[in-house]
Amino acid sequence: YVSLVQFICKIPFQDTEAGLKFFNREKILPILDEIDDKHWFWDTEILARSYYHGLKIIGIPVLFIRSSPSYTTVRFTRDTLDYFIKLLRFRKVVKQYARTRDCS
Repeated sequence: YVSLVQFICKIPFQDTEAGLKFFNREKILPILDEIDDKHWFWDTEILARSYYHGLKIIGIPVLFIRSSPSYTTVRFTRDTLDYFIKLLRFRKVVKQYARTRDCS
Protein backbone atom coordinates (compact mmCIF):
# COMPACT_ATOMS: atom_id res chain seq x y z
CA TYR A 1 0.00 0.00 0.00
CA VAL A 2 2.79 2.43 0.86
CA SER A 3 4.38 2.02 -2.57
CA LEU A 4 1.05 2.44 -4.35
CA VAL A 5 0.22 5.58 -2.37
CA GLN A 6 3.64 7.09 -3.04
CA PHE A 7 3.42 6.25 -6.75
CA ILE A 8 -0.19 7.29 -7.38
CA CYS A 9 -0.45 10.25 -4.99
CA LYS A 10 3.09 11.52 -5.58
CA ILE A 11 3.73 11.99 -1.85
CA PRO A 12 6.90 11.05 0.04
CA PHE A 13 5.35 9.61 3.22
CA GLN A 14 5.84 6.09 4.57
CA ASP A 15 2.88 5.98 6.95
CA THR A 16 -0.31 7.55 5.68
CA GLU A 17 -2.44 5.53 8.08
CA ALA A 18 -0.95 6.72 11.37
CA GLY A 19 -3.68 7.07 13.96
CA LEU A 20 -2.35 10.21 15.66
CA LYS A 21 -2.68 13.43 13.75
CA PHE A 22 -2.41 16.98 14.99
CA PHE A 23 -3.47 19.97 12.92
CA ASN A 24 -3.33 23.74 13.00
CA ARG A 25 -7.07 24.43 13.04
CA GLU A 26 -6.86 27.58 10.95
CA LYS A 27 -4.87 25.86 8.19
CA ILE A 28 -6.68 22.52 8.10
CA LEU A 29 -10.31 23.73 8.03
CA PRO A 30 -10.28 24.76 4.33
CA ILE A 31 -8.73 21.40 3.42
CA LEU A 32 -11.33 19.47 5.43
CA ASP A 33 -13.98 20.96 3.15
CA GLU A 34 -12.29 19.15 0.22
CA ILE A 35 -12.21 15.71 1.87
CA ASP A 36 -14.52 13.19 0.20
CA ASP A 37 -13.92 10.02 2.19
CA LYS A 38 -15.58 9.32 5.52
CA HIS A 39 -14.01 5.90 6.11
CA TRP A 40 -10.49 4.40 6.12
CA PHE A 41 -9.16 6.31 3.11
CA TRP A 42 -9.63 9.60 5.02
CA ASP A 43 -6.11 9.30 6.47
CA THR A 44 -4.46 9.09 3.07
CA GLU A 45 -6.63 11.80 1.60
CA ILE A 46 -6.05 14.34 4.39
CA LEU A 47 -2.29 13.77 4.28
CA ALA A 48 -2.10 14.04 0.48
CA ARG A 49 -4.29 17.13 0.26
CA SER A 50 -2.34 18.80 3.10
CA TYR A 51 0.88 18.06 1.21
CA TYR A 52 -0.54 19.46 -2.05
CA HIS A 53 -1.56 22.65 -0.22
CA GLY A 54 1.99 23.07 1.01
CA LEU A 55 1.28 22.53 4.69
CA LYS A 56 4.21 21.59 6.91
CA ILE A 57 4.00 17.88 7.73
CA ILE A 58 6.22 16.23 10.32
CA GLY A 59 6.42 12.52 11.04
CA ILE A 60 7.32 11.64 14.61
CA PRO A 61 8.19 8.01 15.41
CA VAL A 62 5.99 6.58 18.15
CA LEU A 63 6.20 3.21 19.85
CA PHE A 64 2.74 1.66 20.03
CA ILE A 65 2.26 -1.16 22.49
CA ARG A 66 -1.11 -2.85 22.38
CA SER A 67 -2.27 -3.59 25.91
CA SER A 68 -4.38 -6.58 24.97
CA PRO A 69 -5.69 -8.31 21.88
CA SER A 70 -8.68 -6.45 20.56
CA TYR A 71 -11.42 -6.98 18.06
CA THR A 72 -10.83 -5.38 14.68
CA THR A 73 -13.43 -3.85 12.42
CA VAL A 74 -11.14 -4.34 9.41
CA ARG A 75 -12.45 -6.77 6.81
CA PHE A 76 -9.29 -7.57 4.93
CA THR A 77 -10.63 -8.37 1.45
CA ARG A 78 -13.40 -5.77 1.36
CA ASP A 79 -11.34 -2.96 2.89
CA THR A 80 -8.30 -3.69 0.71
CA LEU A 81 -10.43 -3.56 -2.44
CA ASP A 82 -12.15 -0.39 -1.18
CA TYR A 83 -8.77 1.29 -0.54
CA PHE A 84 -7.49 0.34 -3.96
CA ILE A 85 -10.57 1.67 -5.76
CA LYS A 86 -10.47 4.93 -3.81
CA LEU A 87 -6.76 5.29 -4.51
CA LEU A 88 -7.36 4.88 -8.24
CA ARG A 89 -10.19 7.43 -8.13
CA PHE A 90 -7.95 9.83 -6.21
CA ARG A 91 -5.61 9.95 -9.23
CA LYS A 92 -7.93 12.60 -10.69
CA VAL A 93 -7.24 14.83 -7.69
CA VAL A 94 -3.50 14.25 -8.04
CA LYS A 95 -3.62 15.24 -11.72
CA GLN A 96 -5.67 18.32 -10.86
CA TYR A 97 -3.07 19.49 -8.33
CA ALA A 98 -0.26 18.74 -10.80
CA ARG A 99 -1.94 20.91 -13.46
CA THR A 100 -2.43 23.71 -10.93
CA ARG A 101 1.28 23.62 -10.03
CA ASP A 102 2.30 23.63 -13.70
CA CYS A 103 0.18 26.73 -14.32
CA SER A 104 1.71 28.62 -11.36
